[in-house]
Amino acid sequence: MSPLVTIRFGNETMSTSPADDGGTDPKWKDTIVFSRDLDEDLLVVEVYNEALIGSNDFIGRGIK
Repeated sequence: MSPLVTIRFGNETMSTSPADDGGTDPKWKDTIVFSRDLDEDLLVVEVYNEALIGSNDFIGRGIK
């Protein structure tokens, strides 16, 4: 399994690189920086398994 994370904050969406062979305990060293508007308060984190063909497979979502 090669999971990756997509993070949405306001109008911005950023993704990590896939954690190759991350299995059920993946670790990333990516740094993600968002510009913050005072009106933004919704953060959406989605985890996918990288697919070699077609769309990535959805694993889960967290919303804060």
